[in-house]
Amino acid sequence: MIQEVSLKDGISLYYLNELPSLEYLENSVILHPEELLTYAKIRVRRRRTEWLATRYILSKIRPSNRIVYLPSGKPQLAHGSEQLAITHTDGFVAIAIGQGKYLGIDTERHDRKFAAVAPKYISETELALRPHNFPDEIFEGQVWRAKEAVYKAIGQTGVDFKVEMQVQELRNHSLELRTNIDTHPATWEVFHTPIGAYILSWTSQ
Repeated sequence: MIQEVSLKDGISLYYLNELPSLEYLENSVILHPEELLTYAKIRVRRRRTEWLATRYILSKIRPSNRIVYLPSGKPQLAHGSEQLAITHTDGFVAIAIGQGKYLGIDTERHDRKFAAVAPKYISETELALRPHNFPDEIFEGQVWRAKEAVYKAIGQTGVDFKVEMQVQELRNHSLELRTNIDTHPATWEVFHTPIGAYILSWTSQ
């Protein structure tokens, strides 16, 4: 069953944390001819399920619309001015729809470990922001999801997460992040929302 959460006025999240079978989705989702071509190129079963699940959600909440992609790979709705964001991980699929110019979301499981990759996206300056009693894995997860959410919001390729995105401040349920990219807003507030076994990070402007 599709669940709905209001992230803030004008922005809603729709998600599935128990994905239907691939066979059910294939029988339930009517794809546009362009989507059929894209779907035929997806070989991995898990990826096929997640890809169809996003279309399944959209078919229930915006039945006359569909997902298309900008050259950068950023998803958007084919019709209308609403912003669209997508996230999927390990049995969880969600889309956010809302007003504004920028919208980005990212989700990971509570228990995902980031230690092996954290040095690639967390700077020494950011490490200094972590309180001494704040667990490494929570801090690393918050920073990763925040940077992913902003990256998805701006829809620009080739962004250096460690250099061009810098966390400025940690807050109770959010953090402030600054991007050093001339063509996009400089400061973002990224919020963290627990959803069962997952944590969603999201931002909008």
